[in-house]
Amino acid sequence: MAYIGVSLSESIHIDQLFTVHYFEYSSDFIFSWDSHDFWEFVYVDKGEIQVTADSQSYLLRRGEILFHKPNEFHSLAATGTIAPNLIVISFSSSSIA
Repeated sequence: MAYIGVSLSESIHIDQLFTVHYFEYSSDFIFSWDSHDFWEFVYVDKGEIQVTADSQSYLLRRGEILFHKPNEFHSLAATGTIAPNLIVISFSSSSIA
């Protein structure tokens, strides 16, 4: 079997990784406000989660992702119905994108 490589273009450059986590939370999980000087994304692998970012609130379901920009206040709370499993990765990037 022959393998053919795919060339990738770099639209976002990750300078540093800070955390890579997979969390399995209970349906009553609450995480209070947090803020830091790097990017973070939350990806819902299972269930659903209520995310607050600054003054906006979002309901994320399985397969959805949300990025927190540097210094953005944010919090997480399970909805009480479906326990969420989340992938949370934080990183720094000097890319314009």
